Amino acid sequence: MPFRFDYAPGTIRYGEGCVDALAEELAAVGADDAMVVTGRTVGSTAAVMEPVRAGLGDRLAAEFAETTPAKRFETAGAGAERFADSGADALVAVGGGSSLDVARIIAALSAAADPPDVVHDTFEETGAVA
Repeated sequence: MPFRFDYAPGTIRYGEGCVDALAEELAAVGADDAMVVTGRTVGSTAAVMEPVRAGLGDRLAAEFAETTPAKRFETAGAGAERFADSGADALVAVGGGSSLDVARIIAALSAAADPPDVVHDTFEETGAVA
C-alpha cells in the first residue's frame, strides 16, 4: 500500500508508482534538480532506476550509486563532491537504509561551511557535524 510521510526537512514516499510524482515533489519544495543516491545493485537495476529517471525527467542532474551497508564517511564525501559538481539542489535516496543514511550525510556535508575532511575531524572530536 503506497504512502507518503512528511517530516522536516524531507519526505518519504513508498509504494508502487510513487516515483511518478518525483518532479512534482521537487517543485513542491522549491528544488530545481536532484541527484539520486543509491547503492550499486539498485543503481544498476533498470527495472528500478528507469521509473526513477522517468519520474524526475529533466530534473535529474546526477546519480550517485556508490552507497554500501558500511556507510563510509569517505563515500559520503565523494557523494557531496558529486552533488556540488552536479549543480543539483535536492537529493533523492532510492533503496534501503544505507542510501537514506548516506543521502543525509551528503546533505549535512553539503550544508557545512568546512570541507568534508575538516567536518570528519570535527565529528571525530566532538561527535557532531557543525
